[in-house]
Amino acid sequence: MPLMVVGQKEVIIHVNTDSYPGETKWTLYKDVYLGDTLAYVPYGHYTQSNTMHSDTVYIPDSVTNISWVIFDQYGDGITNGSYYVSICGDTIVNYPVSTF
Repeated sequence: MPLMVVGQKEVIIHVNTDSYPGETKWTLYKDVYLGDTLAYVPYGHYTQSNTMHSDTVYIPDSVTNISWVIFDQYGDGITNGSYYVSICGDTIVNYPVSTF
């Protein structure tokens, strides 16, 4: 029987890393950028280059607005990488070819 989480929304962050995966981090904020942090992964979290990674987090059902920000430590972006974010199975952010 599958695990059911009552009163929470499932958020899946998919990041396809570039050749320097340790330079990537992201933060999921409640409401606005620099609001309360709901979840994050730090620099160095990803260790496999050119690989799709999926991180699943659960946020309270009462949260209706979020901001998701991805960072590149070196500043050159995710070259040939991609990312997308889904909440309860609906994709809300989709960059199949990164542009930052």
